Amino acid sequence: MWELSGLRDTAVRSPVWQATTGHWPTCDYGRRSIARRIDTIHTSAQDLDAVTRHAVFDTPLARVASDHLPVFVDIDPSQGCREVRA
Repeated sequence: MWELSGLRDTAVRSPVWQATTGHWPTCDYGRRSIARRIDTIHTSAQDLDAVTRHAVFDTPLARVASDHLPVFVDIDPSQGCREVRA
């Protein structure tokens, strides 16, 4: 669906698949040992080259703080970010 809008999931820049949910004690999926990656960051297809890293912030504190683990990306603007003007 996102691809139809011209957006791309930055997870394609990650060498490993990382779940963002399923660790919470009351999560029905987690109780069945089903981990899911439902939290995402998207960018335009032409700016995807500027994404140098996509990862999930998975620490013990993050796991107790929320039922969703935060996703982050590193961006190198010299690798293809377009200038955006408002």
